[in-house]
Amino acid sequence: DPVDGTIVNSDINASAAIAGSKISPDFGSQNIVTTGSIAIGTSSPNTKLDVRDGSATGISSRSTSTQTTDTNKGLKVRNNSDTDTFSVSYRGQGYFASNLGIGTTSPASILTINHATNPSIRFEDSGTKVASINAEGSSTNIASFEGKSILFAASSSSAFTERMRIDTSGKVGIGTSSPAKALEVVSNTVAQIQCGMANNSNRSSLMHNGSHLFLDTTADDFSLNIAN
Repeated sequence: DPVDGTIVNSDINASAAIAGSKISPDFGSQNIVTTGSIAIGTSSPNTKLDVRDGSATGISSRSTSTQTTDTNKGLKVRNNSDTDTFSVSYRGQGYFASNLGIGTTSPASILTINHATNPSIRFEDSGTKVASINAEGSSTNIASFEGKSILFAASSSSAFTERMRIDTSGKVGIGTSSPAKALEVVSNTVAQIQCGMANNSNRSSLMHNGSHLFLDTTADDFSLNIAN
């Protein structure tokens, strides 16, 4: 329009193009709507938004105010609905509606880690390696470092209740956090170790009541063999 400078569709040839170096548009708070694709750094986009980043500076979404919760998301992915199937909050919290695969495009569980030689999970405390779980070769390894014992806990509530530990010297403690021997079993009543076979109900127990050591069996016979 020669009066107000407005450009409408009929003013533009369908094959017209504007070189990126010739214009710096400022759309303000307006929405940009297109049924095609948006391409940055390429003239042949493969997706709805295709960015070819020759300078490797990346794509960023930055909140103009510091977020104190994970409510507001910097990135959302949805599957033909208003429900997120993947999102990342501005504070860094990530959400996946389905399985997550690391090193695989077809994860079979909530978290699947695939690696050709050493699939592992590493735990660090302020940058220091303190524990790891890995499946290397023919074995699965659970390891603790920096003088930390391995604890096993079980509870009927949400509280952490230690049941067994392996300390840094390899001693195993059940009912105690400081085993003095290779295996130490401690109980508030009678400490006992029970043995049996799966194909019968007979059981034998080694018990200690605080002053005496007992050998007990539910079978009719009892034998003590000492091998050379």
